Amino acid sequence: MKIDVNSTKGKIIMAAIRLFPEKGYEGTSMNAIAKAAGVTKPAVYYYFENKEEMFREMIEIGQKHGLKRAREIIKDGKPFREKLIDLIMERFTIPQKLPELEKFFSWANTNGMQHALRICSRDSEIINMMREAILDFLEKEVKKGNLRKDIDLDQLLALLAGGINYHTKEHFLMGKGMIEREDAAKMVDILLYNNIENNRRENE
Repeated sequence: MKIDVNSTKGKIIMAAIRLFPEKGYEGTSMNAIAKAAGVTKPAVYYYFENKEEMFREMIEIGQKHGLKRAREIIKDGKPFREKLIDLIMERFTIPQKLPELEKFFSWANTNGMQHALRICSRDSEIINMMREAILDFLEKEVKKGNLRKDIDLDQLLALLAGGINYHTKEHFLMGKGMIEREDAAKMVDILLYNNIENNRRENE
């Protein structure tokens, strides 16, 4: 998803993208954003009711991109494990695919995470759509025999999401760039070692 940097709203978003990581959430005011964007304060309030709404929209830009890519990966004809690796790779590469937001997302995944969790509701439409897409994907893999029939998919999804978020935060805190596919594969195996099991193996 591209940001129209020449529009008034785009200039405001780009200014906020720069200021949040530099000054922190509390240290960034609507007035400072207006000055950095080269627009009037009323112009900022025309597009955003408050700082929280602005922060939420910036996070949702990444979430919408992630949902679009997750759906594409799920539809791909690759084996189950490869799809899981691709989903993890995508989580790490969103900043690279949206360069305008790279520094902001790196900050939001580390020092700004408390604000991201507080402001971006777990009941948001985008998050629920992502959850439904992944659960549908896992249910189909159960039917294919790539997951045990007795597995609790809600718990598995929570394990996946929690593990990926943890490793993503650690990755950015260490200042690393693009994750290697081999590392993503190891993450899949670690997170799911006792949860994913091909039913055919049980009968061997």
